Amino acid sequence: MTDQHERQNLKAVVLSGGSGTRLRPLTYSVPKQLIPVGDRPVLGHVLADVVACGIEEAIIVTSPESHEAVSQMVQRHDYGLDYSIVVQEQPNGLAAAYGLAIPYIGGSSSLLYLGDCLLTGGASHLVEQHVATGADATIMVTDVDDPSRYGIVELDEAGNVVALVEKPRIPRSNLAIVGVYAFQPTITESIRAIAPSARGEYEITDALQHLVDEGGTVRSAPLNGWWVDTGTVADVLAANARLLAELHDSRSGEVVDSELIGTVVLGERAEVQASTIVGPVCISEGAVIRNSRIGPSCHVGPGAIVEDVHMANSIVMEDTILRSLRIRESIVGPRSTLLGNGTLQDEIEVLVGSDSSVRAASSHHG
Repeated sequence: MTDQHERQNLKAVVLSGGSGTRLRPLTYSVPKQLIPVGDRPVLGHVLADVVACGIEEAIIVTSPESHEAVSQMVQRHDYGLDYSIVVQEQPNGLAAAYGLAIPYIGGSSSLLYLGDCLLTGGASHLVEQHVATGADATIMVTDVDDPSRYGIVELDEAGNVVALVEKPRIPRSNLAIVGVYAFQPTITESIRAIAPSARGEYEITDALQHLVDEGGTVRSAPLNGWWVDTGTVADVLAANARLLAELHDSRSGEVVDSELIGTVVLGERAEVQASTIVGPVCISEGAVIRNSRIGPSCHVGPGAIVEDVHMANSIVMEDTILRSLRIRESIVGPRSTLLGNGTLQDEIEVLVGSDSSVRAASSHHG
C-alpha cells in the first residue's frame, strides 16, 4: 500500500464545539470557529488544511448551539470533502467528542484537528510522518515560553512520548501540544478505557497516556510555522493580521475615486468609493466602503456597509452597518449596526455580538 493511498484512507475528525466564553457576547450566537480571519472563517482554514493533507472524508463534531451555523457554513463552501456532522450534546471533553466519531471512522486511521486551531505550515508533514513510522499516535508539538499554561509532552532519548501532563506546576518539558493528532485505530481502546478527569471531562491526554502505559508508540512532530488558538479577542485579531499578510492581491469589485495601498482582496460586487484602503485588507463580496479609511489588517464581511469610518486591525462580519466612527482592535458580529455621532474624534475598541445596535450619543458644544 502506498503512502498516498494510506493518507487518502485517513479520516479527519474536526472538533467544532466549545462555548467560547472569552469571546462573549459574540460567541453567544457565533461559534468561534466561524469568526472570519484572513479571507475565510477559522474552520474554513482547518478544513482546507485537512484537504491539503490528502484526506477526503471528515467527521465534524459540534455542539447543539453551533450545529446549524456550522452546517450552513460547510454547505456554502465546497472544500472537496465528504463530511458528516455529529452533535456532542454535553461538552464533556475532547476524548468524548472523538469517541462520537468512532462509528464513522470504522477501522481507519484518523487525524484529530481542533477546529479553533490555526497554524501555518499545515499538518501534512505530521500525516506523512505518522504513515511512515506506523506509530499508534503522532502529536504535533511546539516549544513554548510558559509550559505551565499548556498540555505538555515529555520525550525519551529516542523521541517517543513517555508522559503527557496538563498544565504542570513544575514542567519537565517545554513542548506544548498544539491541537493536531494522528491516530491508528488502537486509540479506540484507550478512549473507552479512561475515566473522567477532576474537571469531569474525558481528556485526550489521558487517553494518550493510557496508550503509552499499555505499550503503544506515541511520537511527536514539530510545528512548522506559527500557531494560534483563537480563544481571545487578541488571539483572533493577531491571527487575522498574520493571515491577511499572507494573501495576494485579488481585486474583482469596483473602485471609484479611491486609493488602494498594499495587498487588498476585493470580492465580487464589492464597491470602494472615495476611500483609502491600506493593506493587508480583505473586503468580501457585496461589501460597500464609502468615504472611509480602512486598514491595515481589516476584514470586512459580505454585504457590509461602511461609511465615514476609520478602522484598523478589526473584523467586521457579514451584513453589518458602520457609520461615522473610528474603531480599532475590534470585532463586530453579523447583522449589527454601529452609528457614531459624526465627529470621528474618539477612537473606540468594541466586541459586539450578532444582531446588535449601538448608537453614540450626540455631540453638543457651546
